[in-house]
Amino acid sequence: MIVEGIMWVIYGLLEFVLTFIPSIPSLPGNLQNTITDLFDLIFSNIGLLGLFVRISTLKSCLSIAISVVLFEKAYHFIMWIIRKIPFSIN
Repeated sequence: MIVEGIMWVIYGLLEFVLTFIPSIPSLPGNLQNTITDLFDLIFSNIGLLGLFVRISTLKSCLSIAISVVLFEKAYHFIMWIIRKIPFSIN
């Protein structure tokens, strides 16, 4: 409940700050075409990876790798929140 309240406050602050930011202008046509071509190249050739490794195996390994990398940061964040909760020992 405390964490939910903190998250609603952060959400409200971000929403308030982002209302003052002006809209971002669109990218030039050449840059948009270059980015589109790059993504097309990447996603059209990802099928070649399926020849060597099953995609389901790749998805599970990638999710495990991300979990291992982010574990320490998540642990420190959770411990920081727990330390902020007041309690008394009688």
